[in-house]
Amino acid sequence: METINAYVLTEPFTNKSAGFSRWTFANKDGETYFLKEYLSPVYPIEPTLTDSFRENRIQSCRRFELAHSRLCEEVNRVSDGNLIPIEEFFRCGPKYFITTRRVIDTGIGPEEFSARPYRSKCYTMLALAHSVMCLHSAGIVHSDLKPDNILLEELEGGNLAPRLVDLGSAFFESAPPTDPDSLEGDQVYFSPEAVRFICEEEVPLTCRMDVFAMGLLFHHYLTGKLPGHSSEYFYCSEAVLEGETLELSSELPEDMRELIGHMVCREAEERWSMQQVYEEMIGIMGLKAPEAEEPPAPDSTDTSEKAEEPAEEKPAGDWFRKAGDL
Repeated sequence: METINAYVLTEPFTNKSAGFSRWTFANKDGETYFLKEYLSPVYPIEPTLTDSFRENRIQSCRRFELAHSRLCEEVNRVSDGNLIPIEEFFRCGPKYFITTRRVIDTGIGPEEFSARPYRSKCYTMLALAHSVMCLHSAGIVHSDLKPDNILLEELEGGNLAPRLVDLGSAFFESAPPTDPDSLEGDQVYFSPEAVRFICEEEVPLTCRMDVFAMGLLFHHYLTGKLPGHSSEYFYCSEAVLEGETLELSSELPEDMRELIGHMVCREAEERWSMQQVYEEMIGIMGLKAPEAEEPPAPDSTDTSEKAEEPAEEKPAGDWFRKAGDL
């Protein structure tokens, strides 16, 4: 089998549900990892390229390295365990790769999950809400929340832990995509503003995109189906853009219907934040809210005023490595 930077592939690459990438599983040092290869950008190693074209490509790759290294650092800083941390980000030859530990997925989808006891479902959803809230605390938009990226791992006792994976489409809220073709995601869970953006409208892309997707996911997980809308529309986001209010199932308790209603508003600024969603779910479940806790600072040992100043842009550093002499 092929080896990439000491990762021994256990099966061929696939692009199933992968967007602008492909993935596989690989072994390294006795552990099994998820290995993802980005199809873009591609580092220029061809000797036939002109100097100017090669330099432009190199600069583009450097920007990708810097942005993605920062993303990896922040994801790991705020990870709550269910938000799967990044193991390595590296380049091997012309291609970029990322690895995470392999999650043993039960393969349970929303329809099967919806048959579980209501309170058990709510605990899993609460844990998922917490992971997305952690991600948003770092100003990161996941952008591709869907069942394929929420792996349900069975714990002792039969409870299901939602492992949030694949941040290949993620971006910082402060540096959103500028090209409609570069916004990835599943149209089934697209927010109204995502649809407007890919239609080349100038709209802000924020963490509230994820909140809309989470509202649809909550409904899907609890009832086995997405919210209803007129048959003339393919997707919930299209119906909402045209002024429809999504039809939430009468099977849902009133407090959960109200919560999801706050998550699927047409206007992003009217939606609740994930922190509000998380806190409301704690109330719905009658749990005691944990004490507020800030994610650790990048350097928790430095408490000086200097540590609070915005960090200067710097090379990718320890988070990015190249494999071999290129």
